[in-house]
Amino acid sequence: MVDWIEQWHHDITDVSRLPLPEELEHPPCMVDRRPSAARRRARQVAPASRLRDCCDYHGQDWAAASEAAIRLLSRATAEGLTGEELAERVIALAVAEGTGDRDVEAIRCLVSTVDPLMLDDDGGIYEGRHRIQAMIDQGVRRTVLVRLVLIDPTTGQPA
Repeated sequence: MVDWIEQWHHDITDVSRLPLPEELEHPPCMVDRRPSAARRRARQVAPASRLRDCCDYHGQDWAAASEAAIRLLSRATAEGLTGEELAERVIALAVAEGTGDRDVEAIRCLVSTVDPLMLDDDGGIYEGRHRIQAMIDQGVRRTVLVRLVLIDPTTGQPA
């Protein structure tokens, strides 16, 4: 049995290129939400009001959290960090900048390897359906996806 080496990567991704979330059973504001491709593109060009009080997902400013995460990832990556160490450094930088607790948690949701936004091998959403739906609804332009690559310890090659 091979004990694979985990390599975590943080990818900056256009939200418009993400698949639409499926099977959202809650909260009510997200059930059966399937914007057309044209409407989704329009939200990207002219985002609607960012925050709503219908649920915690829509109450978070994902555009601000995503841009902060992207900016801080750049700084932490320049320090040579990867994986969870990179995520922890991004969170520490956000706290050091005086970012509010709620926004720090949103940034953590974007960069942590524990519960990240992830796509599966088929390009579907593996984790983060509700967050992605809120980003689509808010017209967020780009965000952070986390990707796991398993490396064969013998060959050093991806699985």
